[in-house]
Amino acid sequence: MKLDDFDYRLPSDLIADEPLPQRDASRMMVLDRGRQRWEHRMFRDLPSFLSGDDLLVFNKSKVVKARLVGRRIDTGGAVEAFVLGPGSTPGVYECLVKLTAARKEGVLFQVAEGVEGRILQPIDDSMRWLVDFSRSRLPMEDILERWGWVPLPPYIQREPVPDDEGRYQTVYAAEPGSVAAPTAGLHFTPRVLDEIRGRGARIEYVTLHVGLGTFSPIKTGNIGEHRMHEEVFEVPGSVAEECGSARASGKRVVAVGTTTVRALESAARGFRGITPLFLQPGAEFRWVDAMVTNFHQPKSSLLVMLAAFAGRDLLLEAYQDAIREKYRFFSYGDSMLVI
Repeated sequence: MKLDDFDYRLPSDLIADEPLPQRDASRMMVLDRGRQRWEHRMFRDLPSFLSGDDLLVFNKSKVVKARLVGRRIDTGGAVEAFVLGPGSTPGVYECLVKLTAARKEGVLFQVAEGVEGRILQPIDDSMRWLVDFSRSRLPMEDILERWGWVPLPPYIQREPVPDDEGRYQTVYAAEPGSVAAPTAGLHFTPRVLDEIRGRGARIEYVTLHVGLGTFSPIKTGNIGEHRMHEEVFEVPGSVAEECGSARASGKRVVAVGTTTVRALESAARGFRGITPLFLQPGAEFRWVDAMVTNFHQPKSSLLVMLAAFAGRDLLLEAYQDAIREKYRFFSYGDSMLVI
């Protein structure tokens, strides 16, 4: 299929730059694949669509405060380093680097007293650079915790604020490793989770650490030629057994988020590792019967996955209605339940 088959026009004022005051106050479109229709509800209504036979699976990955902001030691100019992970040498990290100078190699910058980085060299011909933090007095985990900022998505056109540290994180996040939030989970509150349990539904957790590739555009005109980014995941054996048992007995497995879908559908190849899985129309969903998700960017791999699950025509018609109804889109936006 062509990439243009997954395009739609979104007014910029529908991109949610800020979260709502309450997590569960978002709207929720319920998309019924069997009946080929949708309805408009509130996210707080989600438990009413669940039963005691359902198994809900969440991604418990936690967003790391990976964005460091500092100043050049020689000129005082601003420097940003987005820490992606460790390099092959102790104290050296792969980073996305932002500064005004044309030449980056050798630039020394300071994040805080005793926390310095030196830009070494680019990695291949990509946007990634090796940055040496070995002169810093603290390990990187402590540096990020004390001075790091939440890395908001590129379509949020504002600087992070302290409130983002809590709001761009699910209430059940437990395993640090993501550089972007598994956003379908941002709507859940302890009260909603208690309501779900009160209906008898079971809750389990997997881990998939969301990488920057989640924002990478598909660059091939034919989606079948797209090379998907890789992400680290783990599906505990007990969760895999529960999912298999639920489906074998005709019960629903409800995945919260596209990241959970990707982890579960990758588990057929092993319960832990790195997945390059790209779900596109024609793919068979072996583990997932329903999905909670957000509204995704045009021509994105996430929209393609959702089209594979819900059906492209039905999905894009529903998106057009969401635009007419002024739904809020993307990470801090409204939700969708696909059944």
